[in-house]
Amino acid sequence: TRERRSGDGTLTIKGDITTAEVEIAALDAGLARRRAITEARRALARYAWAREASAGIRDLEGIVGQLVGIVRIRLAVGSASQSDLLRLEVLRTDLETRRRNLGDEAARARATLAGILDLPSGAALGRPRGARVPGHIPDLETLVQGAIARRHELRRIRLELQKLDLVIALQKTRGLPDLATGMSDLQDPLAADGRRAFPQRPMAPTDVFLGGREAWLDELHERRLGLDQQRRALESRVRAEVESTVHALRIHRRTWWAHSGEMLEKTRQRVELERSGYQQGRRSFQDVMDAEEEYIRHRLEGIDALRDARLAWADLRDAAVLVDSTGGPSVTPDHPGG
Repeated sequence: TRERRSGDGTLTIKGDITTAEVEIAALDAGLARRRAITEARRALARYAWAREASAGIRDLEGIVGQLVGIVRIRLAVGSASQSDLLRLEVLRTDLETRRRNLGDEAARARATLAGILDLPSGAALGRPRGARVPGHIPDLETLVQGAIARRHELRRIRLELQKLDLVIALQKTRGLPDLATGMSDLQDPLAADGRRAFPQRPMAPTDVFLGGREAWLDELHERRLGLDQQRRALESRVRAEVESTVHALRIHRRTWWAHSGEMLEKTRQRVELERSGYQQGRRSFQDVMDAEEEYIRHRLEGIDALRDARLAWADLRDAAVLVDSTGGPSVTPDHPGG
Protein backbone atom coordinates (compact mmCIF):
# COMPACT_ATOMS: atom_id res chain seq x y z
CA THR A 1 0.00 0.00 0.00
CA ARG A 2 0.94 3.61 -0.30
CA GLU A 3 1.32 3.98 3.51
CA ARG A 4 3.70 1.05 3.69
CA ARG A 5 5.77 2.46 0.85
CA SER A 6 5.91 5.72 2.80
CA GLY A 7 7.47 4.00 5.82
CA ASP A 8 5.99 3.34 9.25
CA GLY A 9 5.87 7.00 10.38
CA THR A 10 2.25 7.50 9.33
CA LEU A 11 1.14 4.25 10.89
CA THR A 12 2.95 5.16 14.11
CA ILE A 13 1.15 8.51 14.28
CA LYS A 14 -2.20 6.85 13.65
CA GLY A 15 -1.45 4.36 16.40
CA ASP A 16 -0.62 7.21 18.80
CA ILE A 17 -3.90 8.93 17.88
CA THR A 18 -5.82 5.75 18.64
CA THR A 19 -3.99 5.39 21.95
CA ALA A 20 -4.90 8.97 22.89
CA GLU A 21 -8.56 8.30 22.06
CA VAL A 22 -8.56 5.19 24.25
CA GLU A 23 -7.00 7.15 27.13
CA ILE A 24 -9.59 9.92 26.69
CA ALA A 25 -12.40 7.36 26.95
CA ALA A 26 -10.78 5.94 30.09
CA LEU A 27 -10.60 9.44 31.60
CA ASP A 28 -14.30 10.01 30.86
CA ALA A 29 -15.10 6.80 32.73
CA GLY A 30 -12.82 7.85 35.59
CA LEU A 31 -14.53 11.24 35.81
CA ALA A 32 -17.95 9.60 36.05
CA ARG A 33 -16.62 7.30 38.77
CA ARG A 34 -15.11 10.21 40.71
CA ARG A 35 -18.37 12.13 40.61
CA ALA A 36 -20.31 9.10 41.82
CA ILE A 37 -17.84 8.63 44.69
CA THR A 38 -18.15 12.30 45.66
CA GLU A 39 -21.94 12.05 45.63
CA ALA A 40 -21.70 8.96 47.84
CA ARG A 41 -19.33 10.72 50.24
CA ARG A 42 -21.70 13.68 50.55
CA ALA A 43 -24.65 11.35 51.12
CA LEU A 44 -22.64 9.45 53.74
CA ALA A 45 -21.81 12.75 55.49
CA ARG A 46 -25.50 13.73 55.57
CA TYR A 47 -26.51 10.26 56.76
CA ALA A 48 -23.94 10.28 59.58
CA TRP A 49 -24.94 13.83 60.56
CA ALA A 50 -28.65 12.99 60.63
CA ARG A 51 -28.13 9.96 62.87
CA GLU A 52 -25.73 11.70 65.26
CA ALA A 53 -27.77 14.89 65.37
CA SER A 54 -30.96 12.95 66.07
CA ALA A 55 -29.31 11.23 69.04
CA GLY A 56 -27.97 14.56 70.31
CA ILE A 57 -31.35 16.25 70.03
CA ARG A 58 -32.99 13.45 72.00
CA ASP A 59 -30.58 14.25 74.83
CA LEU A 60 -31.51 17.92 74.59
CA GLU A 61 -35.21 17.07 74.61
CA GLY A 62 -34.60 15.21 77.85
CA ILE A 63 -33.04 18.34 79.38
CA VAL A 64 -35.93 20.53 78.23
CA GLY A 65 -38.43 17.98 79.55
CA GLN A 66 -36.84 18.18 82.99
CA LEU A 67 -37.07 21.98 82.90
CA VAL A 68 -40.72 21.82 81.85
CA GLY A 69 -41.46 19.59 84.85
CA ILE A 70 -39.70 22.01 87.21
CA VAL A 71 -41.56 25.02 85.78
CA ARG A 72 -44.91 23.30 86.11
CA ILE A 73 -44.22 22.54 89.77
CA ARG A 74 -43.15 26.15 90.37
CA LEU A 75 -46.17 27.37 88.42
CA ALA A 76 -48.46 25.38 90.71
CA VAL A 77 -47.03 27.06 93.81
CA GLY A 78 -46.99 30.48 92.17
CA SER A 79 -43.20 30.91 91.91
CA ALA A 80 -43.03 30.77 88.09
CA SER A 81 -44.86 32.47 85.25
CA GLN A 82 -46.80 31.08 82.33
CA SER A 83 -44.31 32.83 80.10
CA ASP A 84 -41.52 30.56 81.37
CA LEU A 85 -43.55 27.49 80.50
CA LEU A 86 -44.43 28.79 77.02
CA ARG A 87 -40.79 29.57 76.38
CA LEU A 88 -39.80 26.00 77.14
CA GLU A 89 -42.72 24.57 75.17
CA VAL A 90 -41.59 26.51 72.09
CA LEU A 91 -38.06 25.21 72.54
CA ARG A 92 -39.28 21.64 72.94
CA THR A 93 -41.43 21.94 69.81
CA ASP A 94 -38.46 23.28 67.87
CA LEU A 95 -36.30 20.34 68.97
CA GLU A 96 -39.00 17.85 68.11
CA THR A 97 -39.37 19.38 64.64
CA ARG A 98 -35.63 19.18 64.12
CA ARG A 99 -35.57 15.54 65.17
CA ARG A 100 -38.40 14.62 62.80
CA ASN A 101 -36.72 16.47 59.94
CA LEU A 102 -33.49 14.64 60.68
CA GLY A 103 -35.33 11.36 60.28
CA ASP A 104 -36.33 12.40 56.77
CA GLU A 105 -32.80 13.67 56.06
CA ALA A 106 -31.40 10.27 57.04
CA ALA A 107 -33.93 8.56 54.77
CA ARG A 108 -33.01 10.83 51.85
CA ALA A 109 -29.30 10.17 52.30
CA ARG A 110 -29.94 6.45 52.65
CA ALA A 111 -31.91 6.46 49.39
CA THR A 112 -29.09 8.29 47.62
CA LEU A 113 -26.53 5.79 48.88
CA ALA A 114 -28.75 2.87 47.88
CA GLY A 115 -29.06 4.29 44.37
CA ILE A 116 -25.32 4.80 43.97
CA LEU A 117 -24.46 1.39 45.42
CA ASP A 118 -27.31 -0.34 43.54
CA LEU A 119 -28.87 -1.65 46.74
CA PRO A 120 -32.48 -2.85 46.87
CA SER A 121 -35.15 -0.40 47.95
CA GLY A 122 -35.42 -0.15 51.72
CA ALA A 123 -32.06 -1.81 52.30
CA ALA A 124 -30.87 -1.32 55.87
CA LEU A 125 -27.61 0.55 56.42
CA GLY A 126 -25.46 0.07 59.47
CA ARG A 127 -23.66 2.66 61.54
CA PRO A 128 -21.83 5.02 59.17
CA ARG A 129 -18.05 4.88 59.14
CA GLY A 130 -15.56 7.03 57.31
CA ALA A 131 -17.50 10.33 57.51
CA ARG A 132 -14.61 12.07 59.20
CA VAL A 133 -13.11 15.52 59.33
CA PRO A 134 -9.34 15.86 58.76
CA GLY A 135 -7.20 17.18 61.58
CA HIS A 136 -4.43 18.13 59.17
CA ILE A 137 -4.95 19.72 55.75
CA PRO A 138 -2.02 19.50 53.30
CA ASP A 139 -0.34 22.67 52.06
CA LEU A 140 -2.60 24.68 49.75
CA GLU A 141 -0.12 24.91 46.88
CA THR A 142 0.53 21.17 47.12
CA LEU A 143 -3.20 20.55 46.83
CA VAL A 144 -3.51 22.92 43.87
CA GLN A 145 -0.61 21.41 41.94
CA GLY A 146 -1.89 17.91 42.68
CA ALA A 147 -5.34 18.88 41.43
CA ILE A 148 -3.92 20.34 38.21
CA ALA A 149 -1.96 17.14 37.64
CA ARG A 150 -4.74 14.69 38.55
CA ARG A 151 -8.06 16.30 37.61
CA HIS A 152 -9.70 14.21 34.90
CA GLU A 153 -10.99 17.29 33.09
CA LEU A 154 -7.50 18.77 32.71
CA ARG A 155 -5.91 15.46 31.79
CA ARG A 156 -8.54 15.07 29.08
CA ILE A 157 -7.77 18.48 27.60
CA ARG A 158 -4.04 17.72 27.64
CA LEU A 159 -4.73 14.48 25.77
CA GLU A 160 -6.92 16.34 23.29
CA LEU A 161 -4.03 18.74 22.68
CA GLN A 162 -1.67 15.81 22.22
CA LYS A 163 -4.11 14.25 19.78
CA LEU A 164 -4.37 17.49 17.78
CA ASP A 165 -0.58 17.68 17.57
CA LEU A 166 -0.57 14.15 16.16
CA VAL A 167 -3.28 15.01 13.63
CA ILE A 168 -1.30 18.06 12.53
CA ALA A 169 1.84 15.95 12.18
CA LEU A 170 -0.13 13.38 10.18
CA GLN A 171 -1.46 16.02 7.80
CA LYS A 172 2.03 17.41 7.25
CA THR A 173 3.38 13.92 6.57
CA ARG A 174 0.70 13.24 3.96
CA GLY A 175 1.64 16.38 2.06
CA LEU A 176 5.35 15.51 1.75
CA PRO A 177 6.89 13.58 -1.20
CA ASP A 178 7.26 9.83 -0.80
CA LEU A 179 10.62 8.38 0.12
CA ALA A 180 10.90 6.36 -3.12
CA THR A 181 11.89 8.41 -6.24
CA GLY A 182 9.02 8.74 -8.65
CA MET A 183 6.41 7.51 -6.22
CA SER A 184 5.06 10.90 -5.17
CA ASP A 185 1.98 12.48 -6.67
CA LEU A 186 3.77 15.85 -6.41
CA GLN A 187 7.07 14.80 -7.99
CA ASP A 188 7.97 14.22 -11.66
CA PRO A 189 9.03 10.56 -11.76
CA LEU A 190 12.24 11.15 -13.78
CA ALA A 191 15.51 9.60 -12.77
CA ALA A 192 18.71 11.64 -12.66
CA ASP A 193 19.64 10.60 -16.20
CA GLY A 194 16.33 11.83 -17.59
CA ARG A 195 14.75 8.42 -18.05
CA ARG A 196 11.56 7.58 -16.27
CA ALA A 197 12.17 5.35 -13.32
CA PHE A 198 8.46 4.41 -13.16
CA PRO A 199 5.44 4.68 -15.47
CA GLN A 200 4.02 8.14 -15.78
CA ARG A 201 1.00 8.89 -13.57
CA PRO A 202 -1.46 11.80 -13.86
CA MET A 203 -0.18 14.77 -11.85
CA ALA A 204 -2.50 16.10 -9.13
CA PRO A 205 -3.40 19.81 -9.22
CA THR A 206 -0.75 20.77 -6.71
CA ASP A 207 -1.94 24.33 -6.12
CA VAL A 208 -5.46 23.26 -5.17
CA PHE A 209 -4.20 20.29 -3.12
CA LEU A 210 -1.66 22.31 -1.19
CA GLY A 211 -4.11 25.17 -0.66
CA GLY A 212 -6.70 22.85 0.83
CA ARG A 213 -4.08 21.20 3.01
CA GLU A 214 -2.82 24.53 4.31
CA ALA A 215 -6.37 25.68 5.07
CA TRP A 216 -7.02 22.46 6.98
CA LEU A 217 -3.77 22.89 8.91
CA ASP A 218 -4.68 26.49 9.75
CA GLU A 219 -8.03 25.29 11.10
CA LEU A 220 -6.30 22.64 13.20
CA HIS A 221 -3.88 25.23 14.62
CA GLU A 222 -6.78 27.55 15.48
CA ARG A 223 -8.58 24.66 17.13
CA ARG A 224 -5.48 23.85 19.15
CA LEU A 225 -5.10 27.48 20.22
CA GLY A 226 -8.70 27.56 21.47
CA LEU A 227 -8.28 24.27 23.32
CA ASP A 228 -5.11 25.53 24.99
CA GLN A 229 -6.98 28.62 26.14
CA GLN A 230 -9.64 26.34 27.63
CA ARG A 231 -6.90 24.45 29.46
CA ARG A 232 -5.50 27.62 31.02
CA ALA A 233 -8.98 28.82 32.01
CA LEU A 234 -9.80 25.43 33.56
CA GLU A 235 -6.54 25.45 35.51
CA SER A 236 -7.52 28.82 36.98
CA ARG A 237 -10.97 27.50 37.90
CA VAL A 238 -9.48 24.39 39.49
CA ARG A 239 -7.10 26.53 41.55
CA ALA A 240 -9.98 28.74 42.71
CA GLU A 241 -12.13 25.71 43.51
CA VAL A 242 -9.41 24.07 45.62
CA GLU A 243 -8.65 27.31 47.46
CA SER A 244 -12.36 27.92 48.14
CA THR A 245 -12.98 24.41 49.48
CA VAL A 246 -9.86 24.53 51.67
CA HIS A 247 -11.02 27.78 53.28
CA ALA A 248 -14.56 26.44 53.67
CA LEU A 249 -13.22 23.31 55.37
CA ARG A 250 -11.08 25.40 57.73
CA ILE A 251 -14.04 27.62 58.65
CA HIS A 252 -16.46 24.77 59.35
CA ARG A 253 -13.85 22.67 61.13
CA ARG A 254 -12.90 25.61 63.38
CA THR A 255 -16.58 26.29 64.10
CA TRP A 256 -17.18 22.64 64.94
CA TRP A 257 -14.19 22.53 67.27
CA ALA A 258 -15.28 25.74 69.00
CA HIS A 259 -18.90 24.72 69.57
CA SER A 260 -18.09 21.11 70.39
CA GLY A 261 -15.00 21.75 72.46
CA GLU A 262 -14.06 24.70 74.65
CA MET A 263 -17.25 26.73 74.31
CA LEU A 264 -19.49 23.74 74.91
CA GLU A 265 -17.51 22.79 78.01
CA LYS A 266 -17.73 26.34 79.38
CA THR A 267 -21.47 26.54 78.80
CA ARG A 268 -21.88 23.15 80.51
CA GLN A 269 -19.96 24.48 83.51
CA ARG A 270 -22.17 27.55 83.52
CA VAL A 271 -25.29 25.34 83.58
CA GLU A 272 -23.94 23.50 86.62
CA LEU A 273 -23.12 26.77 88.40
CA GLU A 274 -26.54 28.26 87.66
CA ARG A 275 -28.29 25.11 88.87
CA SER A 276 -26.21 25.05 92.03
CA GLY A 277 -26.86 28.75 92.65
CA TYR A 278 -30.57 28.28 92.07
CA GLN A 279 -30.72 25.41 94.58
CA GLN A 280 -28.97 27.63 97.12
CA GLY A 281 -31.34 30.51 96.42
CA ARG A 282 -28.64 32.74 94.95
CA ARG A 283 -29.74 32.52 91.29
CA SER A 284 -33.11 32.87 89.62
CA PHE A 285 -34.78 30.24 87.52
CA GLN A 286 -34.44 32.64 84.58
CA ASP A 287 -30.66 32.38 84.92
CA VAL A 288 -30.91 28.60 84.80
CA MET A 289 -33.06 28.71 81.67
CA ASP A 290 -30.68 31.15 79.93
CA ALA A 291 -27.72 28.86 80.66
CA GLU A 292 -29.59 25.76 79.45
CA GLU A 293 -30.66 27.48 76.23
CA GLU A 294 -27.10 28.63 75.57
CA TYR A 295 -25.84 25.08 76.06
CA ILE A 296 -28.49 23.74 73.66
CA ARG A 297 -27.59 26.39 71.09
CA HIS A 298 -23.91 25.42 71.14
CA ARG A 299 -24.78 21.74 70.86
CA LEU A 300 -26.95 22.40 67.80
CA GLU A 301 -24.45 24.73 66.13
CA GLY A 302 -21.68 22.20 66.71
CA ILE A 303 -23.77 19.44 65.12
CA ASP A 304 -24.50 21.57 62.04
CA ALA A 305 -20.86 22.70 61.76
CA LEU A 306 -19.74 19.07 61.78
CA ARG A 307 -22.10 18.36 58.88
CA ASP A 308 -20.74 21.35 56.93
CA ALA A 309 -17.15 20.32 57.66
CA ARG A 310 -17.79 16.78 56.40
CA LEU A 311 -19.41 18.10 53.22
CA ALA A 312 -16.51 20.51 52.65
CA TRP A 313 -14.06 17.64 53.14
CA ALA A 314 -15.92 15.59 50.52
CA ASP A 315 -15.79 18.56 48.14
CA LEU A 316 -12.06 19.05 48.74
CA ARG A 317 -11.34 15.37 48.11
CA ASP A 318 -13.15 15.77 44.79
CA ALA A 319 -11.58 19.10 43.84
CA ALA A 320 -8.01 18.01 44.62
CA VAL A 321 -8.62 14.35 43.61
CA LEU A 322 -7.47 13.08 47.00
CA VAL A 323 -7.73 9.36 47.59
CA ASP A 324 -7.73 7.10 50.63
CA SER A 325 -5.21 4.53 51.80
CA THR A 326 -5.15 2.91 48.37
CA GLY A 327 -2.97 5.75 47.15
CA GLY A 328 -2.41 9.50 47.21
CA PRO A 329 -2.04 11.99 50.07
CA SER A 330 -3.02 10.69 53.49
CA VAL A 331 -4.99 12.93 55.84
CA THR A 332 -5.51 11.92 59.44
CA PRO A 333 -8.81 12.49 61.26
CA ASP A 334 -8.92 14.49 64.47
CA HIS A 335 -11.40 15.49 67.16
CA PRO A 336 -12.57 18.76 68.71
CA GLY A 337 -9.80 20.58 70.44
CA GLY A 338 -7.12 18.70 68.48
